[in-house]
Amino acid sequence: MIESLPDPPRWYHDVMFIEGYTSKQPLHFYWRDALEVIEYIFGNPAFAPYMQYDPQRLWTNLSRTERIYSEYMTGDFAWQSQVQLF
Repeated sequence: MIESLPDPPRWYHDVMFIEGYTSKQPLHFYWRDALEVIEYIFGNPAFAPYMQYDPQRLWTNLSRTERIYSEYMTGDFAWQSQVQLF
């Protein structure tokens, strides 16, 4: 049986009117619901192998004198947040 992928989050659209501001064309505002996006990402099995939940430290050499910062989970804030949770 083939598991179907979840539907992507839908786009919302609204036309904005700002009091005291005139424009030649109306202002269009497009957005997605952040909770729907998070549910889609965590519920999609295609992303599962790429999800990282633990902070990590990457080094340029064996003596660990220089760090590599490439993703959120390699940064100091991810480490500090993890420590505060426990």
